[in-house]
Amino acid sequence: MSQERDNATGSSRRVWARAVPFLVLTLLVAGTYSNTLWNGFHLDDFYRIRDNPEIRRVQPILRHFVDPGTISGSRGISESALTQIGQYRPLLPLTPSLNYAVGELSLPGYHAVNVGLHLAGCLLVYVLAAVLLTRAGPRGISGASGARRTALVVAAVYAVHPLSGYPVNYILARD
Repeated sequence: MSQERDNATGSSRRVWARAVPFLVLTLLVAGTYSNTLWNGFHLDDFYRIRDNPEIRRVQPILRHFVDPGTISGSRGISESALTQIGQYRPLLPLTPSLNYAVGELSLPGYHAVNVGLHLAGCLLVYVLAAVLLTRAGPRGISGASGARRTALVVAAVYAVHPLSGYPVNYILARD
């Protein structure tokens, strides 16, 4: 009975030890970027999101993947220069349309998606660094727990680095 309880306690400690880095990174990103939710549109956010009639409907979804005009904002706008800057970014045209479908032009929604994407990137950096450091061997890092600690530091630096503020604040940098 005692051994079963010890196994259960050890198992819950391992689960908790593996969850802590994810919780730390989530709190770090949320704390760092919570003040960005009400930031305004910047640069080409104005004509590619705010003034773009193409993001006001999601359907048909495939049009976002095959028609660069859905994100260029060039339809219905008299400026001929906008038709020349159409680009193909496969996922970018769809996400502003989904944002608009949920909250129209509500800025917190767009920035919350960017913060969420940044958090997902931070978690992936942590997992990748942990796997690479664990497989690399003991070069100055003491085992798997040392590799996870080092990976957490790497991901934390990525999470709060000033360059990370650019894709969080500038909506179209989410690509």
